[in-house]
Amino acid sequence: MARRFPVLHPILLAAYPVLLALSINLDSFNPEVVIRPLIIVMLFTGALILLLKCIVKNWHRAGFLTSLCLLMAFYFGYFNQLPET
Repeated sequence: MARRFPVLHPILLAAYPVLLALSINLDSFNPEVVIRPLIIVMLFTGALILLLKCIVKNWHRAGFLTSLCLLMAFYFGYFNQLPET
């Protein structure tokens, strides 16, 4: 039987926009102000993956759906501007 790895990609995908904003504006504000948004995003991601796990009964599918939801939430503005360019 194949070894199953834990579903980490939704957590990494959720942390990326917050840490990207920190890295771009590192000289503008203290890194401590990133802690609250990072915790909020992680709690939202954890709640969403647990909710989807209860619905689809599979961790990997729930992780994939969570990643799709996060992509749609974080990159909505970019997706919305695609037809205009």
